Amino acid sequence: MKPSHHLYTHPFYITDLDSTNGTYINGERLVANTPTNLNVGDELTIANAQFKYRRI
Repeated sequence: MKPSHHLYTHPFYITDLDSTNGTYINGERLVANTPTNLNVGDELTIANAQFKYRRI
């Protein structure tokens, strides 16, 4: 298979910028100013909004 037949992408990271209410992945608060890898299926909570990270 030629390299042009596939796509390589970097993982996605999220960083809480020392917010008052914090950022959560799967219910665990992130350490401020530390990039954290998002995995497929992770639930992300920012303020009153919830998101599910998925591949499409």
